Amino acid sequence: MDKTPFAGLTRLAPNDPLSTDNSSFQAKNPSITDRLLQIGALTHRHNALPALGNPSGYAPLVSVYASGGSIPADTQVSVGFTLNNGTGGETELSDVTTVSTLPPYNPPASPITAVVDYSAGTLLAGTYYYAVTLVDGVGGETALGPYATGDRLPGYANGRVILTGLDDDFGVDGAVAWRLFRAIGGGEFQFLATGTSDSFTDDGSVAVDCAVLPPDDFNGTTNEGNRLEVIVPSGALISEAETFNVYLCTDGDFTTGALVGTFAVASAMTIINVTSLALGAGSPPEVSSCIPGAHKIDPDSELLEWHWKRPVATVGDLPTGSAAEAGDVRVVLSDSDPWIYDQAASGWVLFSTGGISQVQKVGGATYSSRTKMRFEA
Repeated sequence: MDKTPFAGLTRLAPNDPLSTDNSSFQAKNPSITDRLLQIGALTHRHNALPALGNPSGYAPLVSVYASGGSIPADTQVSVGFTLNNGTGGETELSDVTTVSTLPPYNPPASPITAVVDYSAGTLLAGTYYYAVTLVDGVGGETALGPYATGDRLPGYANGRVILTGLDDDFGVDGAVAWRLFRAIGGGEFQFLATGTSDSFTDDGSVAVDCAVLPPDDFNGTTNEGNRLEVIVPSGALISEAETFNVYLCTDGDFTTGALVGTFAVASAMTIINVTSLALGAGSPPEVSSCIPGAHKIDPDSELLEWHWKRPVATVGDLPTGSAAEAGDVRVVLSDSDPWIYDQAASGWVLFSTGGISQVQKVGGATYSSRTKMRFEA
């Protein structure tokens, strides 16, 4: 397998399978060919403009924030951008910036302490289990930490369980509160209370919320609300660029749907917020689809059977000899008059609706005053 030198089309060797080069023979070759046909049929211009250059040497600035979005924890994200010209061309991808969101909080590692006390409280006899989770302040929660057991024995008028060590793991990841869960006997853990202090007393006055259970995933849901701030450097946006595309991926491969969006060049050096991994279907081209404009057409030699030629400054600048053909028309800028080369008259004549009014002979050295006859309605 190799690639064609201009458009980068995949050429398969006789024994190459169609899956070679990520199946680009089937998936990319038609798109590249279609783009070149579009240029030839619709957007081809003889303006000699250079092709839009690839933004190599430039990379977006990407910052991670733990709130305001839904990008998961512990996720590696790569971001790049391309430039677009005004005729549908798109450059190759810029240098890529890769960042990672923070990992989820660890579940509490330190066991809490449960002490049964019979001096007060209305807890009934039974075996009580307690464990805490940690929360991050933006809706995320860890899995349960180690549980503590309190056996409230029968035969006492009162009963309560005093819990301590609830905030022992606050400093590990930066949790802002704990959530306490309780189970009785072989039942499931249900939400009992939340707080920030070291202790809590379960005296029977607070009922559990049966509908609120701890996360069942060991990783919990902390640090799941990430967003990115992306800034595209203005130095990459050369004057021929009209817009730019921002692309993002989590696997280092931008070939799947990876389009964040298309932005005006005025958005360079401004913050683009990326709040989720819900991306558009677009992907950056493997080979730039920006091509230069064809060379400018010389109307004097390349426009066949088209006799309106470049204007000249004065009558004395009208070309002679082989540089002029019968029927050639040129405007003399000093007088804004059109002149036509009349081979029968062996020279340039002032073009008018009323006939020839003045002849500038081929090779004539002088040009005197004349009666001007202009176009009339």
